[in-house]
Amino acid sequence: MAYEDVMRVSYAKLKQEMETTKPYRNTDAYSLGERRYSRRHFRMREDGAFTLHDWHLVSAEKDMHDKKHMHYYTLAVVHPDNSFEYAAIDDTGSIMFLCALAGGVTHSKVHGGHMHFYKKWHPVFSGLRISLDTHEALTPYVLRTRVLDKKLDKPYLKQFEVGKQVGRHMLNAMDFKGRVEVCADVVKEYGADTLCNEHVTKLMVEGKYADAIACSVMLDRNWHYIRAASMYLETGDAQWPFHINRIFGDEFNFAVEKQFKGKLDDNILRGSTEVFKYSEPCKMGEQFPSSKWGYSLQDLNGNNLVRI
Repeated sequence: MAYEDVMRVSYAKLKQEMETTKPYRNTDAYSLGERRYSRRHFRMREDGAFTLHDWHLVSAEKDMHDKKHMHYYTLAVVHPDNSFEYAAIDDTGSIMFLCALAGGVTHSKVHGGHMHFYKKWHPVFSGLRISLDTHEALTPYVLRTRVLDKKLDKPYLKQFEVGKQVGRHMLNAMDFKGRVEVCADVVKEYGADTLCNEHVTKLMVEGKYADAIACSVMLDRNWHYIRAASMYLETGDAQWPFHINRIFGDEFNFAVEKQFKGKLDDNILRGSTEVFKYSEPCKMGEQFPSSKWGYSLQDLNGNNLVRI
């Protein structure tokens, strides 16, 4: 879906739009682009900030009091200080939507995920706020690249050799519903949007080998499995999305086998804190180097930040 009708936002523009036009009938939502495209809309919060949405408006109104299916409803927030806060990124469509609003967003596997690259470079994490005037980050962060210590990787992985095969045989023995339930257990424990390599490693260390492999599959194959697991948790229905028996059948077998061609080992290593060295902090706002092994991303107090 193209977003040529959606203009670069600012707090002043949104406020003017709200003051000079009417909301959509029976809602408090205003148009972000051409009025006929009602799914592109914004609302004012009680604190005066504007929330930005790309969601079917009729469905949104029905679901406003039932948030289960609306995790990705708010994609961004524009604050009164004219800052732009990233809230969620769901798919390619939401990337295009955010590009139209903020100037430049992309997903780069070699840079660890989504990043803002208009005027300034920033890893996109939950709660990142940038100035719409300068595109400087208003939420300070410390970004370091990780460098694998080649003396430590093989000895570290060796402890999991038997466990990996145990997990593989357990998953192979399950029908598609059993695999959905394993993925659902992992999502329930760690959250659909916060799954990361650290969880793969933690599950391996805990001896939950099938769960660890399923977590690694979800990280690599993402929305098919994570969404299905999330829906199963909410409804108990293993028939969503369409062809779920296929994606958790032969496709899942294929995904598991790919894990044993290096992907699982890489994810286990990425989730460890014992096999890496760290670079000096990258300068905030400048282009940062790619890294096969990912990054350390923290706030100024040393708390880990979650990329979205």
